[in-house]
Amino acid sequence: LSTAYERFRQFYSRKNSGRVLKLVHSLGTLTLIVGFASGQEKELVMTTLQGLVVEQLSHGTSISVADLAVALDVPTELVLRSVTPLVFNLPGQRAGTRSDILRREGEGKGKLTPANVLSMNPSFSCPARKLKMPRPADEGAMQAAQETAGEQKKFLLEAAIVRVMKARKTLELNLLQAEVARQVSSRFSPDFKMVKKLIEGLIQREYLARDEDKANVFNYLA
Repeated sequence: LSTAYERFRQFYSRKNSGRVLKLVHSLGTLTLIVGFASGQEKELVMTTLQGLVVEQLSHGTSISVADLAVALDVPTELVLRSVTPLVFNLPGQRAGTRSDILRREGEGKGKLTPANVLSMNPSFSCPARKLKMPRPADEGAMQAAQETAGEQKKFLLEAAIVRVMKARKTLELNLLQAEVARQVSSRFSPDFKMVKKLIEGLIQREYLARDEDKANVFNYLA
């Protein structure tokens, strides 16, 4: 691959003076025809790194994730992200398809670790002849989405707290939490630790106040 890339790079440089050619491996795909111990032969469409991992294991060898990272000269974390969809059947796949073409040995419930040893899954079987393997999750995008979802939940919870207290004026913590949970139940199940933090924030901003006689009772400040 490196030889072919270098030839193309030289050709590209001659045709496009001043431009720099760079490979983005995470966006590359390849197709491998792989035979499994079950007797099935599958056409697998996957990312370049996933394909390199499968090629390393397709001769009956077993290699740890850490050793694969060394052999392929890529960060261990990148190997972990790329290989995870090939070990676990992830949600959201097409009906009748599977992606668990690799087997892992070692500890780590539902999650790969650098010490896990990988090999081809001898019991893999799937009706489909051609399979498109799930791409590795984009951690940056996932983290941003999770943070956005978290902020939206906080906004909805805080709005529910204010609505309830504005209507009831005075309420105990347990009753307040129960009513807030009821109001947002159609969207998500609230984390009551978060509800308590939001209540404390509303107290600091002088929307609510603790009752002078009962610490678990709150008053709405008009």
